[in-house]
Amino acid sequence: MPTCEGGPCVSSEARLKVLKVTPTSLSPAFDPDIADYTAEFSYFEPTLTISALPMSPDAIVSCVGASLGPTGEGEIPANLPDSPDVITVDVTAVDETTKGYEVALKRAPLRTTYFKAFNARTEAWFGQVVALDGDSAVVGSPAENSSAQGVDGYETLTGAAEAGAAYVATRVADGMWRRQAYLKASDTSKGALFGTSVGIDQDTIVVGSPGKEGSKGAAYIFSRSNGTWSQQAMLTEPTRGANYRFGSGVAVQGDHVYVGANTSPNLFNYDNGAVYAWTRSGDTWTLDEVLPNPPATEFMASGAEYGTRIVAAGDRLAVSGFFDVYVMVRQAKQWAVEGHVTSVDLMGIAFDGDSLAVASLNAGVHVYTRSGSSWTKQTTLLSFDAKAGDFGTSVALTGNLLVVGSRGTNESGGISTFVRNGATWQNGQYIAPNSVEQKDNFGYSVAASGARILVGAWGESSSAKGFNGDVTNNAAPRAGAAFFLE
Repeated sequence: MPTCEGGPCVSSEARLKVLKVTPTSLSPAFDPDIADYTAEFSYFEPTLTISALPMSPDAIVSCVGASLGPTGEGEIPANLPDSPDVITVDVTAVDETTKGYEVALKRAPLRTTYFKAFNARTEAWFGQVVALDGDSAVVGSPAENSSAQGVDGYETLTGAAEAGAAYVATRVADGMWRRQAYLKASDTSKGALFGTSVGIDQDTIVVGSPGKEGSKGAAYIFSRSNGTWSQQAMLTEPTRGANYRFGSGVAVQGDHVYVGANTSPNLFNYDNGAVYAWTRSGDTWTLDEVLPNPPATEFMASGAEYGTRIVAAGDRLAVSGFFDVYVMVRQAKQWAVEGHVTSVDLMGIAFDGDSLAVASLNAGVHVYTRSGSSWTKQTTLLSFDAKAGDFGTSVALTGNLLVVGSRGTNESGGISTFVRNGATWQNGQYIAPNSVEQKDNFGYSVAASGARILVGAWGESSSAKGFNGDVTNNAAPRAGAAFFLE
């Protein structure tokens, strides 16, 4: 209420009309007259946004002693060892009346889902590659040997050594992960290595099969409608060159699919690789006239294997082989090199359009940031845990969360997380489940989406099938596994 005694009226209203913590909710629900709350958030949530607006527009709102400013919003790092357990929000009215609100921040316990192939079998390498988009995940198993064809065929069949497969899981309403599809090529063949690369964006999956037809290669596109997947297209390299390994790398974003042929000579007329792009109209995919490859003036050594890894973000691609990473930007119908970095022992790239992370085995993860069309190195992240031997076998990036895989002790494996706080990256946690054993290679592949992480462990040897089975046996050497961490 305003106070008017002996002078102009001033407000004594020191309450909030809005108090939110996203991406979570308050308990109890916000009430301007309730001062104490709890906010529980996901285990890997890197940043919380505090929104607090006063009843009186003249009141000042501060959080942990710092003004929230006119927007009423502030960020709190939530996944660091020194992250706060409690935050206070204070409202000061014009007459200096104050009221405080207190929010206890509670990180939920780590939830792990153990995921095996629906037909787990020896030497399938399930988990060699993984991809994650929100509540949907796809796991590649390039050495799987079923002769089944298409979607949800007879997975119990055998007889097609290293034909390969991919497996789709979705997170349902109760928060559990469930089977959605078993993907095979429509023309399954021995040695095709279907599942060497995988990508997913909403209702579209692309799977690379670089071993098909004597390593000419192919890529298969699957589309989901009402929870059911079907093959939409099979893509091949236009010249059908032998040993081009088309499908060695793939990426999908919206109606665009990108496929690498990492030993194609089509770029500079020797085996340094190339990337091809298709655009979808309706259900039809058409090869783009201009492809996202560097110009001939760019030096690239023979054997560079450009196109081994591809990550798409808007009108930009990050493409790497074993030495070079190129950021390609699409301008109208043309592609141009926007950034180029080199790295020794390059193992993985992660990209969101404004940040590029390059994992170099035992040399750290190099993070580059974009300002306009210029890329500059921001930092190099190193292992902060002695158990993370061979740090940098894989990398994933989602918002302010960076995930790095390591071979760990005796190739058992592990992952390290880093959290972006402003312009700096800070150490998070090192995670290696108790079930992980020697040569499981947990962390050989990683993917992240929101506050979820998917970790591949292609050397894991349990004969369990599906979700959360018996992890203790080693009856199926190198069958492989994947782990959802959230």
